[in-house]
Amino acid sequence: FHFLKTVIQADLQKQVSALPHNQKPLVVQDLTTGAIRILKENKGNIFSLWKGVIPLTCRGALFTSGQMMGYDGVKTIFKQHRQQDGIAAFFFLEDSPALHVLASISASFGASFLSTPADYVMAKYMATKAIPSSSSSSSLLRQCIQDVYKKEGILGFWKGWSIYFIQLTPLMICASTLYEQTRLIFGLGYMS
Repeated sequence: FHFLKTVIQADLQKQVSALPHNQKPLVVQDLTTGAIRILKENKGNIFSLWKGVIPLTCRGALFTSGQMMGYDGVKTIFKQHRQQDGIAAFFFLEDSPALHVLASISASFGASFLSTPADYVMAKYMATKAIPSSSSSSSLLRQCIQDVYKKEGILGFWKGWSIYFIQLTPLMICASTLYEQTRLIFGLGYMS
């Protein structure tokens, strides 16, 4: 129902932007009226309610993979090298809030880098109109990917990456560091 949420948000934005400055929108659609509208626009095709499920699932998997590889990877590398003797070990942080912040920045980089192409394709896909049948949704998705590649090249898939990274980094730093410190307070220790 991600598509339903997107439709409701887009409709509300259209209503708000069309009104004079001091007037509030009269009608805010709920899930039921939004679902009915989507079904009417797609001639009763129930699969139209799940438009975007493939790119959304891929995006979630890519985001989580990038986040976990970035966070756990940095922590693992620093902890392994910290245990070694010698001068090189001096430059590696111990498992502490400083390392958690560094790992969070790495997690933010990985998550934003891997998920931005799926976000961009999903936005293009969700902006398309009705789905005639469930079998054509995959060809429409493929067409969106081909259009981005033809018009913008391979780097076009990472359009908006830097803004997403800047937006995501403070959230990752706060969430991961607070999570690690909460575990420590409750006697669970840091994640290993």
